[in-house]
This record gives sequence, structure tokens and C-alpha cells, in this order.
Amino acid sequence: MPTRATSTMLTSRTNETTTVTNHRQGLIKNSKNDHIERLTADVQSLL
Repeated sequence: MPTRATSTMLTSRTNETTTVTNHRQGLIKNSKNDHIERLTADVQSLL
């Protein structure tokens, strides 16, 4: 019983970390896309 409880706790903790990492990567990806879109808009306004 104790072993199983420990492994479950470890698993849930790992899942939380993975979720946070994925979320961070998603935010970084979104901000990069926004930056590129803004640059594109700036270039188009210059043309």
C-alpha cells in the first residue's frame, strides 16, 4: 500500500510539471507568433 501511494503521488507531480512545461512552451510559441505578425504588419505598412 505505501509503495503504491508514493508512486501515485510521484506520477501526479510529474503530470503537473509536464502540464506547466507545455503551457510555458505554448505561451512562448504564441508570443513568437504575435511578434512575427507584428513585424509583418509593420513591413506591410511600409510598402
